[in-house]
Amino acid sequence: PDAADSLAELAKLGLDLGVLSGDRRLAVEQLARQLAVPLDQVAWELLPQQKLERLLQWRQRGPVAMVGDGINDAPALAAADLGIAVGTGTQIAQDSAGLVVLGDRLEVVVDALLIARRTMAKVRQNLIWAFGYNLVVLPIAAGVLLPRFGLLLSPPLAALLMATSSITVVLNALLMQAPAPLHSRP
Repeated sequence: PDAADSLAELAKLGLDLGVLSGDRRLAVEQLARQLAVPLDQVAWELLPQQKLERLLQWRQRGPVAMVGDGINDAPALAAADLGIAVGTGTQIAQDSAGLVVLGDRLEVVVDALLIARRTMAKVRQNLIWAFGYNLVVLPIAAGVLLPRFGLLLSPPLAALLMATSSITVVLNALLMQAPAPLHSRP
């Protein structure tokens, strides 16, 4: 029931969407129209090997994620840059995927991607902070200011400055918030 909203949110994130299905053409085309997925991004009556081939074609354009729940999805889930199995799906789909989302609602896929993006943004912020901080403080601790200014950090002060850097990185990471659930977004 949340597929249309979830796909709309994924499209807002700048992702190209498609449907690879083993189901019959009419059913898949009807689904694509309901979900606003372009028909040139839809394929039907696919065997597992054919799903894999389509995924590999899309992969030539850039990284590809695959969401699936069945035995027929397992090869494509394993080959995707990010295989996402629905928790209510088959065990082989879950074993083939890099990420298993709980339940059968697709909104958790959106949430997982938002959390991943926010996490990577925090990682980048923390790397920049730590690198910049150490670029300034390490030469001071090594005595670069001693010849000209007679300033040398004592070992306890240098340790305190390093602890301050670590604390800042941890506090920045703690500022990350999980996204609001899709059903409560405006």
